[in-house]
Amino acid sequence: MSITVSIDVERPTATTVPINYTDVSAVRRHSSFDRQRQVAYGQDYEVSPAEVVIPAEAGGSHTFTVQTVDDSATVVQKEGNEIFRVSLGELPEGLRKGTPSTATVTIVDDDGVVPDPSPRVSSIERFFPSVSPTDFDSLTWWVTFSEDVRNVDKSDFRLSGTTATLSTSSTGRPSLYEVTASGGDLADLNGTVVLGFASNQNIMDSNRNRLVNTRPIGANEDHFVMENTVASTVIITGGHAITKGGNAVFTLTANPAPPSPLTVMVTVTQRGNVVASNNLLGSKTVIIPPSGSMTHTVATEDDTRLEGNGRVTVTVDQSVNYTVGNPSSASVTVNDNDGTSPPPPPPTTPTITIRSGNPNPVTEGAGANFTVTATPPPL
Repeated sequence: MSITVSIDVERPTATTVPINYTDVSAVRRHSSFDRQRQVAYGQDYEVSPAEVVIPAEAGGSHTFTVQTVDDSATVVQKEGNEIFRVSLGELPEGLRKGTPSTATVTIVDDDGVVPDPSPRVSSIERFFPSVSPTDFDSLTWWVTFSEDVRNVDKSDFRLSGTTATLSTSSTGRPSLYEVTASGGDLADLNGTVVLGFASNQNIMDSNRNRLVNTRPIGANEDHFVMENTVASTVIITGGHAITKGGNAVFTLTANPAPPSPLTVMVTVTQRGNVVASNNLLGSKTVIIPPSGSMTHTVATEDDTRLEGNGRVTVTVDQSVNYTVGNPSSASVTVNDNDGTSPPPPPPTTPTITIRSGNPNPVTEGAGANFTVTATPPPL
């Protein structure tokens, strides 16, 4: 493209105005061009002319053109916009510089996006262990940068979700570092540990371009889910005795309290016919929440049968998900509320009778038989 520059002279006769161009590398007898963003004569613009003549008949003005250079075919990276300034040279006697005596022009670069020279984080990957969730007591990440960097140490990183401490080590490649979290509460931690960059990190490349954007370009495995859950021990206790028709209440307790709802299997049995429905007997499920305890209720039947007291028993079943503690079984007494049995009738006085037996009569010298009978028989 070309840029048009106009010069005005308040003089009725033809006037020659010198224009001095100043290049980056040398001073020419041309107009003065000041560089910004490496603007250079012959690369970004072509200078012409060395001086201009303003004829009287032109009305005191003369226009000349500075040709800019389209370097999109030869420049790989974007240069950014460039600014240069044209100024009047040393005027001959009889002329003086007016205002303005300089003209500024911006050359807009159209060669794409300006590349960011700063290093980037290529990826953050779990190294050891390589999977999550985990119960490991030490966590190591591989942090890879887009180029070789320096000043990398533990102060450039931060941890959240744990009291563990950080350490860093080189892998022999200046673009790859190991970052390790260890100690603190990792051995017993249930939660998420996240690795990030410290706000005051000072990582930079060999050209002293600082790491500004810490968001990984590729993989971002910046966290480990910690699962150090100890199996809970489950015990059961029974409530107070009830009357038929009431609810037998049992309390199941898990210690330590589970981090998530824990499913416990129990078996319900009865002595006597006291449970309201056979559906309440047998194998049942009780879910203990993270609070650590839950009640299980068994309804009983309020009938009119005189059957005496009964009992409901709940037993905790074995499972790989928890340990069965002591007590593992509990019972609740169910009292009968249908009165007492009638008293037995008074005993009857037996009547005693005697009869002679056979043979009768008897010959002398033989034995005589007699039978004594009690009616009713004695108890």
